Amino acid sequence: MTTMIEPKEGHELIIYRLDELKADVSEIKAMQTADNTNIFARLGKVEIAISALKVKSGVWGVIGGAVPVALTIILYLIFK
Repeated sequence: MTTMIEPKEGHELIIYRLDELKADVSEIKAMQTADNTNIFARLGKVEIAISALKVKSGVWGVIGGAVPVALTIILYLIFK
């Protein structure tokens, strides 16, 4: 992930390792942000698909409800 430069000993080694960890954490945060953006984009597409299905089911519900009403009216007019 980061370039390796051999440090000296003692506290310089600790500082070097902490800097290395900080760089790794920054990379992980960047990857996490990209993943979150991707997830939210997919969620938006799913919400749009769900909305379209709701509209389609509503239309088919109206058609399904209109068929018995139309048959009832036709039969009433025929046998009147």
